[in-house]
Amino acid sequence: MFAMQKTLTSSQDTDLKEDTVGTISLFQRGQAEVESCKALIQELEKSSRSTSLRHEYNPDILTLDTKTSLTLGTILVHQQQRKLPNTAALSERQLKMTRKINIKVPTDEKDCALYGVVLLSGGRIVVGDNANHKVKLFTENDDFLTVLSKIKIQNFTENCLGVTYNNNTFVVGTLTSLYSVPQNGGEATMLHNIESRCLHLASDQKNGRVFASILTSDPDAVAVTRLSDRTHTDVLKVGVVKGTAGIDVDREGNVYVCGGSSHNVIQMSGDGTNVRELLTSSDGIELPRAISVWGDKVVITSSASSEQRNFVHLFQFV
Repeated sequence: MFAMQKTLTSSQDTDLKEDTVGTISLFQRGQAEVESCKALIQELEKSSRSTSLRHEYNPDILTLDTKTSLTLGTILVHQQQRKLPNTAALSERQLKMTRKINIKVPTDEKDCALYGVVLLSGGRIVVGDNANHKVKLFTENDDFLTVLSKIKIQNFTENCLGVTYNNNTFVVGTLTSLYSVPQNGGEATMLHNIESRCLHLASDQKNGRVFASILTSDPDAVAVTRLSDRTHTDVLKVGVVKGTAGIDVDREGNVYVCGGSSHNVIQMSGDGTNVRELLTSSDGIELPRAISVWGDKVVITSSASSEQRNFVHLFQFV
């Protein structure tokens, strides 16, 4: 670690700009140190074991009499291979489907229309089922609860489509605009006009930025816009994603966007660069609608056939 830190410090030396041979030598040294670090991690993964000790004894010694032989029992040693956690950045890992959870409950009269989803700590999942007019909470044990509360917006006549919570306020998306709404309700403040419907929004809680997905498939139209300090920046245009729907931000600031018409999910940096395709229809997801990220886990809903509409798909970064 100290060697790598020293190399990193040396790479910032301004005199290095005029020293081509020194730059190449430093680069080669850095490469060797990184490879050495990777080899060390692999060795640690092989040799890392957890050990447990357990004392076993004959319960007859609890009823000791003259006919019972005295024994102190035995010590059992159990060793198990311990897997080190994956510390690679989420932008360098791939998604793997782990399971599907059936969100349709006996009281539902229709197939679900899961237009919103939030993944919480402990594997809890909240979904908004538009078809059955329910907000459902599922625990990690697949237990089901229905929850509901209302926030009134004064003097507001537009349809509320997408919503996110940011800096003690809600940001709401409508057919044509983005609004700020106090957390306990009240007057809405218009933040930005948009060219199409905003079905989903997401907040980067670290820096207070809000990302809004704009539902459109028109070439060169804005697909994702970013709000920060009452200013907006268009960070993604229609291209690799079309029919922009669900959107979320992970702990590292990466943004995830569902392409409903393009049947894919992308990951990009907060400024719209470094875009990569994470999932396509070949991964078992069609018409992805909503997405939520917690840690290294991801949940996605679909607007496709009933076989997908009634399920939340769980993924994990590997």
